[in-house]
Amino acid sequence: MLIYISIMILSVSSCSSVGNEKNPSEYSAIHQSQQELNYPWDKDVTQAAVEAIHRSVRNMKKPKKEREKNFPADLYSFPFNQTEIKEYEIVGYSNSSVEPEIYQIEFRPAGETRFGPRITVEMNVKTKEALRVYMQADA
Repeated sequence: MLIYISIMILSVSSCSSVGNEKNPSEYSAIHQSQQELNYPWDKDVTQAAVEAIHRSVRNMKKPKKEREKNFPADLYSFPFNQTEIKEYEIVGYSNSSVEPEIYQIEFRPAGETRFGPRITVEMNVKTKEALRVYMQADA
């Protein structure tokens, strides 16, 4: 009788732990839900990049002496022409083999023409940190 009770307790406790295990496909589904559609980074990176654009717009309203150096940066002597916070969409990206975690993610205001200057946010996709924001002419 004692053996029977011990077996019952062991089987009940092992069954309860089976339900708590995560299926590998669940982890994959969670990762895919966080992955930015069609891009090799998480949605958090895109959100941080858009916030960096907004930060640059806010900085442009400050006196020159009070502005943060890289938000926006004047990398190509192209003026940062965004004066209001808008919704932005990704129009391209690039990176190099020298610094594979640094991406240049290109944006335009959502719904605006595909031609004209683009806003580039240089992002470290591992740390999800914006390094600088600048504008450049469309090639």
